[in-house]
Amino acid sequence: MLNLDSLNVVSTSYAEQLGNALKQETIYAGDTVRVDYLSNTALGPEVGVDSVSMSISFDTSVLILVRFEPNSGWKILDSSYSNGTYRLLLVNS
Repeated sequence: MLNLDSLNVVSTSYAEQLGNALKQETIYAGDTVRVDYLSNTALGPEVGVDSVSMSISFDTSVLILVRFEPNSGWKILDSSYSNGTYRLLLVNS
């Protein structure tokens, strides 16, 4: 029997930065902006993560999501959008 209560919970926080590693940049209507999400937590070799669930929300009257690109080795298994929030399930392939 698998007891899910006995599993360790792995939590991490993320910091976002623009594609050029800055936190602020002047942009204009029609500009394309890349945002990177970087883990602030080193999981270490003793932790293996094979799936990640994340939610991304933003003001859709100002921004549109053109594409979401996971790092090499990861793929989007499932995604949904509702009320300005994207929900993604990523798996390590």
